Amino acid sequence: MTKYKGKWYTSQITIEKIVPKEPKESATKNSNKPKPKPMIPQEEIASWEEKLKKFRGQREFSKIGYSPSVNSDFDKSQFVVEELTSAVFNTEKAPEDWCDLAFLLPHEAIRREMTAMYDSIEALFVASTSENKSNNRSRLQNNDDDDSWKVLYFAEWFVDVFIPIIQCHHGDEEELYFPWIKTKVKQLPPILHNGHDDITNLMGKIGNICDLIIEKEGLWHLCQQEIQELHDQVVPDLCFTLSAHLQSEEELLPPLLRQSFTEEEHQGIMQKLSQREGLSGARLFLPSVVMALEEWAKPEFVSTLYDQMPAAVRYLMREYYLPDYKYCVVPMRDAPKLKTKPTLNKVKCCKIPFCCSCIF
Repeated sequence: MTKYKGKWYTSQITIEKIVPKEPKESATKNSNKPKPKPMIPQEEIASWEEKLKKFRGQREFSKIGYSPSVNSDFDKSQFVVEELTSAVFNTEKAPEDWCDLAFLLPHEAIRREMTAMYDSIEALFVASTSENKSNNRSRLQNNDDDDSWKVLYFAEWFVDVFIPIIQCHHGDEEELYFPWIKTKVKQLPPILHNGHDDITNLMGKIGNICDLIIEKEGLWHLCQQEIQELHDQVVPDLCFTLSAHLQSEEELLPPLLRQSFTEEEHQGIMQKLSQREGLSGARLFLPSVVMALEEWAKPEFVSTLYDQMPAAVRYLMREYYLPDYKYCVVPMRDAPKLKTKPTLNKVKCCKIPFCCSCIF
């Protein structure tokens, strides 16, 4: 079993320390900050910058862009399309088939986690700015950090949960999914691979800041600079870059699947992805996928997904994975928005001697 700060991962998933790349020098000396490499076609940059501005200013993020899959006749009426957070699929363009669904299942979960992350950072920032200046001044002078758990829990969630989710998802794509597509498609758009590098670099920067927060035990009077940096730059940049990448995949990859592969062939690669992730991967991301699915799909479709899970996974979801997600993971992620300190309840291992390492 492999530990990475938290206690969530077996050796089936390797969690690596992310080292951010050195930023490239700007071509224009007078520029305060080099422009990020575009993740979308140049003609769309202006509209994306407008969305990022709105995202930073209004705490809204719903329309910028594991391996569960469902093998069944496709029925558009199974989905609540208006609840999708995708910029590609909406009420005017509903998902058409299994090719679209292959990306919506993981992406809708990732976008919802990302939205919650941004809201938590905004809550931390508001609590440490001029709106609460008098309270903060008194707290800083008296070293009163009764609410330090808000900062600490969020930092631990990002390092122990969010980074591994994205690493696992991208690892699946780079090691298995993209090579599988290349067996019939000569070349994938470079934007797909480049996007992973940009996202990894940004996650490394945030991870390093969260490491500092954890070292400081989340104490408000010591973490003001870290909170400001997360809010002003790196978290919005990650949300923007990751969202643009998800949109690119939803635009570019379904047509390639439709053109070159059958649903049965896709089922085969999804099984290999599930084997790569193992039960540790299921515990890490599957609860988030299912909880998101309950928002944008009707109950009968969610039931279909459950029915197609192995019986053991259904049991683990009911008894371990979902309770842990609801009563441990989510309270850590949303800690900055909570008024009282949550009790983090994690289901203990059943400790059957011959049991596989599904609970850790």
